[in-house]
Amino acid sequence: MKRMHPINILENVSGYFWLLLFPLIRGFFSFRGGIWAWLGGVWFDLLILAAIFGLAFLRWWLAGYELTQDGVRIVNGILVRKDFLVPYRQFASVSLVAPFYYRPFGAVHLSADSDTGNNWKYDFTLTLPLKPAQEILHRAKCGWCPGLSGQRRTYRSSGFYIAMLAFISSKTVTGVLFTAAFLVQAGKILGHEFETTFLQGLTDLANKLAFGIPPAAVFLALVVVLGWVISFIINLARNYRFTVSRQENSLQIQCGFFTRYRHQMNVEKVNLVESRQSIITKAFHIHSLFLHCAGYGKAKNELSVLFPAANEKRVWEIVQNIMPEWHFTKRTVFPNGKSIFRFILTPVGIGVALGLVALVLAGIFPRLSDLILFLGGMFELPVLWWLTARIIAFYHTGISKSGGVYTLRFSRGFGFHSVAVREEKVVQVKLRQSIWQGMSGSCNLIVYTWSEGKKRHVIPALPVEQACELMGISKPEKATLSGWKRLAHGLKEET
Repeated sequence: MKRMHPINILENVSGYFWLLLFPLIRGFFSFRGGIWAWLGGVWFDLLILAAIFGLAFLRWWLAGYELTQDGVRIVNGILVRKDFLVPYRQFASVSLVAPFYYRPFGAVHLSADSDTGNNWKYDFTLTLPLKPAQEILHRAKCGWCPGLSGQRRTYRSSGFYIAMLAFISSKTVTGVLFTAAFLVQAGKILGHEFETTFLQGLTDLANKLAFGIPPAAVFLALVVVLGWVISFIINLARNYRFTVSRQENSLQIQCGFFTRYRHQMNVEKVNLVESRQSIITKAFHIHSLFLHCAGYGKAKNELSVLFPAANEKRVWEIVQNIMPEWHFTKRTVFPNGKSIFRFILTPVGIGVALGLVALVLAGIFPRLSDLILFLGGMFELPVLWWLTARIIAFYHTGISKSGGVYTLRFSRGFGFHSVAVREEKVVQVKLRQSIWQGMSGSCNLIVYTWSEGKKRHVIPALPVEQACELMGISKPEKATLSGWKRLAHGLKEET
């Protein structure tokens, strides 16, 4: 039985930080008696620190792992001991993460997951030296591909398309939270003056850039822009030198600048492959590829990227060579012409309502009419963007099937999704109809796939008969009826 890397002791320390409450409480009450009274109880603080590091060391000492012929055996726990074995062939994915501050010590995080684990946690995570971590990766790969004799196919993304993925996927909230956490920690280390100086500098910049605009509005805009820029840099660094390769049943992805990532997946455990587009990327025929496999994309702020972005021709080439079991086909069942009102009615209604409200308010307050009409026009812009997205969604939505693979096309918000899923990965199919859909003969198709929980895909406004025929379920007699597919046994049951 081998132990994890000694740096795991420091990782374990964070689990016992709650014990620091005791010296804090003691310090609060004893400091009232003066500095000497507080110093007289320092032994208690040192005792607590010794307990923290002692428990962290004991947790590391009593934990261990063993590489057997069939899998990884793990033992851990202090009072309650756990001893379990995870077979190599059951791994859906294995991830090796090497943060820049761990690399000088030769330590990495290794996480493995299977289809039977927790939806939010890996089956196990170990902090190991690099060599044994690579040994586990190799054994897992041998479990999926006993011969390892197949041809290796590799694709590397260009910097432009990595930047495009970072641009599309960056979120202001992520950047703001990262900045806030950085300021708090830097304030603790460098002193409160650092945090105050940074915020004061941002405020001064907002005052200089105001140009007649309220400084508070400029400050808020700067925070939003700063948050987005930081999120963009994080995503750019994460996907730096993105490389995907395939050898027999093993799929490997490597990327990262500061923190280096290496993900290895069992192709048989992949549930689906997905193409995502925004309004802008769809106009330029650019796709970003993602996949769904247990464990991949489970870490914080991680995306399950198969390929960051590429033009349409290259994307289909990558799918054909890297994931040939999943292929995208043109839609054969799609909304009829009358269904377009189902897509555009809401944004059109909201846009008309906003325009009428602006005109009425401008008539009631003539002195403020210019301001009211300006604000009304500004509010109309996102509604027009939404209307554009809904029109594109109408021409994008649909389903098809070829060679045992379904292609599901639908939209979510301002994004357009195309999902390729193999027939045996579909666990449930539902048809839903509103009263109006029942009158027009259309329905919403809901397809569920399974891996540590259900994944739901909704394709709206499809003709009922054609959707039922393609999905292999009988036409519903009532407004709401679901069809279950037990594809593993080749059976279909309606409930």
